[in-house]
Amino acid sequence: MDTHRDPPENGDAAGAGAMDAWWRPAEAMLSRCERRGGFLVSLPEYRPDLLQELGEALALDCRDFRAEVMAPLMWDAAQLGLEDLDRWLTASAARGGLIAQNVEALLVLKRPEEREDWLSRFADFAWPAPVVVPLVLFCDEAPKPHGRHWTVAPDDVPEQSFVNRLLF
Repeated sequence: MDTHRDPPENGDAAGAGAMDAWWRPAEAMLSRCERRGGFLVSLPEYRPDLLQELGEALALDCRDFRAEVMAPLMWDAAQLGLEDLDRWLTASAARGGLIAQNVEALLVLKRPEEREDWLSRFADFAWPAPVVVPLVLFCDEAPKPHGRHWTVAPDDVPEQSFVNRLLF
């Protein structure tokens, strides 16, 4: 079954031309890997709106690790280990493909060696559905070269509208 959907029209000039395809390399990356496994997407800036658009374009659920797992724990969230992240990703992936937003909120609490090891293991793990982890802070720690890591060039990022800035 083909689960691909085109992103919704956003009504501004950026949505009607070359910029509506900024996410096509991610689509190709997932297709090459039969839409299974872990994927890393390095972004030049924090843009939840782009992640939402990417999720809609690739038919992936957008989930927020920080909001769902870390925020309810408040100060105790600092005690979470990477195995807790793995459990959350496993449970989430069992329900279907997802974009796991704000994973870096936990990664920032770990030593660089731990982050690099986790990022490599994540990208090589045989997740049953596509699991995309966006990176902004730790793009340089992602495994390179790697067929499951896509870096979005700054020039490829659509301009964020004023209204969109207010919403995200």
